[in-house]
Amino acid sequence: MTRGERAHDRDEGAAEGFAECIVPYMMMPWVADLIALVEPRAEDRVLDLACGTGSVATRVPGHVVGLDHNRQMLEAAQQEADARIHWTQGDAAHLPFVAASFDRVLCQQGLQFFPQRAAALAEIRRVLAPGGRVGVLVWSRIEENPYSLALARAVGRHVGDEVGQQLRESFSLGDGSELETLLREAGFEDVQVRPLRKSLRLAPLAEFVPRHLAGTSLRNVFASQTAEILAAMIADVVRETEPLLAGDDVAFAFEVQTAVGRR
Repeated sequence: MTRGERAHDRDEGAAEGFAECIVPYMMMPWVADLIALVEPRAEDRVLDLACGTGSVATRVPGHVVGLDHNRQMLEAAQQEADARIHWTQGDAAHLPFVAASFDRVLCQQGLQFFPQRAAALAEIRRVLAPGGRVGVLVWSRIEENPYSLALARAVGRHVGDEVGQQLRESFSLGDGSELETLLREAGFEDVQVRPLRKSLRLAPLAEFVPRHLAGTSLRNVFASQTAEILAAMIADVVRETEPLLAGDDVAFAFEVQTAVGRR
């Protein structure tokens, strides 16, 4: 199974968990920042690539297409009734659109999972009109995201190194210089890549960790673990992150890389 297949092939239950936990806590806080990168106008044609359950598509102005390769995610997205948005299933490396179809392309937390990153960026450039902009947001290195680092370590210890490594794939494009090189090699101009850091408030970890894991593509792996193993994982995450907390406020620093380029 490829990197992208592991990351995105959520079943119905995982898509629901993704929408209910991961989106509000870990995705929504960055949506406005991503949209601001490309300054979309009401008349623009916008592609939200790897749209997931629609957190970006439903908030960006313009005439919007939300594309994802995962059917369950799209079914969850389609529950948002918005006549401006057309939801479609497709492959980022072979976009089903003619050249110059869009004025803006947005991709939140998707590029790092694409098995063919260079091909996907070439396709983005192809479907952008001249002068159009692409905005990309990916997680920075896992070392800059202490909650996620603690979780990946705990999973590696109690479930297995391979599963822990799969969690780390979300952070596999966290080097800003690598992201910039990919965009420039795809032919984009005026490329700017910058880190953005925020403090995100999570639910109490005993509640949040199992909900978070239930929203990942590894949901069934974690569901098969014993209560003792899950409790040990949560205890490890709490122990490792507790020094970072201020009293009862469960808030951690999270960092992303933001990138923008022009066709």
